[in-house]
Amino acid sequence: MIIFSASEPGSVFSIAPLCNVAKERSIKFFITERGFFTSIKYPNLSEHFVNIDINAFKDFVILNKIKVLLFSVNIGDIYPLQLARIARNCGIYTIHLLDYWNGYSSRMRLDNRDIFHPDEYLVPDRIAMKSAISEGIKEETILISGNPNFSNLRDSFNGKELSKFKSENVTNLIFINEPVSLDHKKNYRGYDEKIVLRLLLSVLKNFESFKFYIYIVPHPRQETNEVNSMWVSLGGNKYGEVTNIPPRDLLNIANGVIGMSSTFLYESWLCGIPTLSLQPNLKINSLRTFENRTGIVFVDKIENSNKKILQWLMSLSIKKKYKYQEDLYDHEKSIDFIIDRLIKKL
Repeated sequence: MIIFSASEPGSVFSIAPLCNVAKERSIKFFITERGFFTSIKYPNLSEHFVNIDINAFKDFVILNKIKVLLFSVNIGDIYPLQLARIARNCGIYTIHLLDYWNGYSSRMRLDNRDIFHPDEYLVPDRIAMKSAISEGIKEETILISGNPNFSNLRDSFNGKELSKFKSENVTNLIFINEPVSLDHKKNYRGYDEKIVLRLLLSVLKNFESFKFYIYIVPHPRQETNEVNSMWVSLGGNKYGEVTNIPPRDLLNIANGVIGMSSTFLYESWLCGIPTLSLQPNLKINSLRTFENRTGIVFVDKIENSNKKILQWLMSLSIKKKYKYQEDLYDHEKSIDFIIDRLIKKL
């Protein structure tokens, strides 16, 4: 029997595809119902969700003969890590799935205890593997698995046809918002979402005849009306709108994608779409994952930022054909790779 545990969006998005395939293959498993991972959000998996108090977890795994825990720790909830520590003490095989390129070791001590070393530490690519090793993750436990969240990205990119958004004369931009000001203390990153949007709008105002239209996509933990109020207060409604359309559904009409450190910037890069990461005055080195990827323009300083943004905007084309990055193929194989490893431990 397998048990999956995650609660924050990035982690849940990475594990949910594994649960769907496990169900298709009639593999027996449970999912801890917590945070973003609930039967309301994933009704197709409703019969697999369980609510387990941390103090009852040991008895639960013994009673249900759990053999493997696949978990993903993120930035806030220590629950999946707590389960992993208990599972280790019960002799259960532990596998951690990393959803992003930061916090390789800090995730494993999020509960303010000594670093936890899972039996396997799955990372999305070679860049993550190198960084994980440098932060003290045991090299012998690290496996490059890809990320299941990106396994169907090609289908999404070629999927919904949103013809009503297409125009021969307008360059469509997607801006992926993040609740930076909510998640961190003031000036922790060196910027927040308002600073970034003001910077972008200051450049867009230079165009005499406006040829860009921006779709602002709220983060899953943000309320659309609050993001819209912020956007309007900045004068952004002259240049675009806040939308509830999932960002992947907008991919095939995007001529460019802008954001800060969102995973979706990586997704747009995988699809070959011109991508701009705006992180002016960046203070956190772990958020530099996009800095050295060809095809992503990375802005981390206020100085000359307007010039870099302007050059990026001027380089966009509404007629250009995009080419998938080779890394996408590794992600497309990730579900089978991880499911096979789980089965071997049963």
